Amino acid sequence: YQRRVRGRGVMRSKQTNGKLNEKDTSKIVDSEVIYEFGGPAGVTLMMVFFPLLMYYFWICLEFYDGKLTYPSSVYDIVPFFQRLWHHILDKAAPNVYSTTIYIVFCLFEAALAYVMPGVIVKGLPLPSEGGKQLEYLCNGVYSFYTTLIVSFVLHYFNIWRLTEIVDNFGHIMTCLLYTSPSPRDS
Repeated sequence: YQRRVRGRGVMRSKQTNGKLNEKDTSKIVDSEVIYEFGGPAGVTLMMVFFPLLMYYFWICLEFYDGKLTYPSSVYDIVPFFQRLWHHILDKAAPNVYSTTIYIVFCLFEAALAYVMPGVIVKGLPLPSEGGKQLEYLCNGVYSFYTTLIVSFVLHYFNIWRLTEIVDNFGHIMTCLLYTSPSPRDS
C-alpha cells in the first residue's frame, strides 16, 4: 500500500513521451511523493521493534539451543521478560573488547570505501540544487571481497580468530544497535 503525499516521503518518478526536461523533473520531485513501510509511524515501529527482535533471536540461539522461547503460562509473563532482560545484561552489555572490535571494523570499512576502485555513477537530479546530480563511487564489491580476504588472512595466520565474533556476538550486536539509526535520530 502506497499513498501519495505532498512534500514528504520518497520520490515517484514519471516520464511523459520518454523525455523529461529539468522543469518537469523539478515539478514531479516537488509534488509527487509516496510513503513506504507505513510512513513515519511504520518506520518508527520497525526501528524500535527490530532491535528487540534481534535480541530475542540471539537469546533463543545463545541460551535455548535455537528454540523459540515463550512464557509457559500467564503467570510466567513477567518472569519471562525478566529472564530475557537478565540475559541481555549478563551477556550483551558492551565492553571494551567488543567496542574495539566494532570500531576497528567500521574504520576498516570506511577506509575501504575511500580507497577501493569502482564505477562512478551519477545520482538523480536534486531540485533543491538546481538539478545537480551527485556522483557516487560504487566500490562495494571490491570492498566486500577485500574484507573476505583480510578476514581469511587474519584467521588463517592466527592474528585474530573469527570465532571471536561468535564468542562476543551479544556484546558486538549491542554496540551495533547503539550506533545504528533510531527514532532519536529523526
